[in-house]
Amino acid sequence: MEMSHRSKEFRMIADKARASLRAMLSIPDDFEIFFTQGGSQMQQAAICYNLLGKYKAANFLITGNDSRSAQSEMSKFCKTHLVSDTTFNISLLANSESWSIEQSADFFHIVDDDKVSGFELSSDFPFGRIPPEQPLVCDMTGSFLTKPIEWERYGVVYAGAEKHSATGGSCITVVRRDLIGKHAPNTPSMLAWASYRDQPDSFPNTPNTWGVYMLGLNLDYMLGQGGLGEMHARTLARSAPIYDFVAQSKGFYQNLVPTAFRSRTNIAIVISS
Repeated sequence: MEMSHRSKEFRMIADKARASLRAMLSIPDDFEIFFTQGGSQMQQAAICYNLLGKYKAANFLITGNDSRSAQSEMSKFCKTHLVSDTTFNISLLANSESWSIEQSADFFHIVDDDKVSGFELSSDFPFGRIPPEQPLVCDMTGSFLTKPIEWERYGVVYAGAEKHSATGGSCITVVRRDLIGKHAPNTPSMLAWASYRDQPDSFPNTPNTWGVYMLGLNLDYMLGQGGLGEMHARTLARSAPIYDFVAQSKGFYQNLVPTAFRSRTNIAIVISS
């Protein structure tokens, strides 16, 4: 989109997109919304620069490829502690007492919808097991804009825009305000959340203007169709017939994820052999 990101016209586009996103997801006023570049992977580096404190460590719950990839990326910046790997044993989520949680950690990372494994966190997720002093950081790329978010449980929610929101190459990051401004002194300007907070109109550098524009259009459409409740209902309506077809295939097709944790947006099917 050939438009200056410092122009009055684009500032209006960006402000409207933020307002629509806040309305769509009922984002409380104590959270900031940032439109960043580099997708979810670059934001994983930002999370480390902004949240790592005296422990230089973080807890990771592994539920599939996406959470494993996040742990691998963040291990470049801190000590990563494996809480549990439930990829091939989802029952470990229900038996959270068996988790190995590092108390001396700066944050706790999870993935809401692990796309390759077809896993999605259910409403029964044991949030009570998260140490209250550790901000809960969640990659919601796979489920963003398709279901309500209980914001009181999270410190940071981030999502690559390409899945449900806008175009590739950008990320939507929602951060609780009390977590901003604590970044390490050597944090690159592009990764410091305070840079975005302190320059909400002009951005710290040229943003993905096309992605922000497309996000605004998509949000206008979703809100016009009935908002988040309607989007959630549509994902259920689309996924249910596929799961029913798999169940009726007499074992030819299989889904290995227990019913309570099956993704509505990323359905993993294997052929029996």
